[in-house]
Amino acid sequence: MRYTPQDRTLTPNYDVHDVLASVGMEDVFAVLTPGQREPDDLAAAGTSSGGRVDRIYLTRDLTDAAAGYARQDIGDSDHQALMLTLDGTNAARAIPPGPP
Repeated sequence: MRYTPQDRTLTPNYDVHDVLASVGMEDVFAVLTPGQREPDDLAAAGTSSGGRVDRIYLTRDLTDAAAGYARQDIGDSDHQALMLTLDGTNAARAIPPGPP
């Protein structure tokens, strides 16, 4: 979040997401179908957050191996544990991208 002192508001800051996307990384939760993610909507993560703060990014070819994604409360934290399941066969076929 970015604080704007003039009007004392917080606005989302997508700088990190934009940089990761520009080098070919994908937000796994956003590309999976609702049946593959728990919860199935793109709801806020964490008990006190106003957005999806914690994310897992993968290269595009590894995104094809993503089989499931879940969040779970872990207690004593305002964040949730992120759990990603990869299909082993598809993950083995993934070829890491070379340097830019």
